[in-house]
Amino acid sequence: MVLLGLLLPVVGIDRVTGQLRLTMGLEQLLPGFDFLVVAPGLILVAESLVCLFSPALLLATYTRRVTGWRDPAVSTVVAIGMRIAAVLIIAASCYLAFRAMERVWDIGLLGLLGAIGVACKVFGWNRLVLLLGFFCSVLLEQWTLQTMLVLGGDPTGVLKSPISATLLAAAGSILAVASVLSLRRALTRNTAGAAGA
Repeated sequence: MVLLGLLLPVVGIDRVTGQLRLTMGLEQLLPGFDFLVVAPGLILVAESLVCLFSPALLLATYTRRVTGWRDPAVSTVVAIGMRIAAVLIIAASCYLAFRAMERVWDIGLLGLLGAIGVACKVFGWNRLVLLLGFFCSVLLEQWTLQTMLVLGGDPTGVLKSPISATLLAAAGSILAVASVLSLRRALTRNTAGAAGA
């Protein structure tokens, strides 16, 4: 999710060189993705879409995260109120998305991001990590560019400093350990699922 978040702001015109990046020939992607479209789409619209489908399901997705909580019963009046609130939230998000860049395209993008947010909710992917990557991507790109300018375009210059080499080695080790643990957990689940079948 972090990598996807870091990749989304890359779409559009490069601020330094003016080159097109990942636009796939679509003129609407030239300005890139706006945070005021991505964040409400992934969070607000996704939650509202789940609520429109089933208010009880929306509440159940939160009660499952807390041990000991049971799924609450939702009366018809409360369900109607929740659905009305969901429609209002979607309408407000569409208005915000349109006002951000004055483009109808962003409303469609908001719906697409809402569907992706629902998928994230179903599969347990962390949307907040994606948003954090999206938010930090521009700063990371600027810092990387500044570093490359200072080093004269030689990426191995980063390894000449003991502090940066140690930090890179630590980051690589953390990534390797996280990958191994994630793979191990997936294999354990598959083995347990196969044994149960």
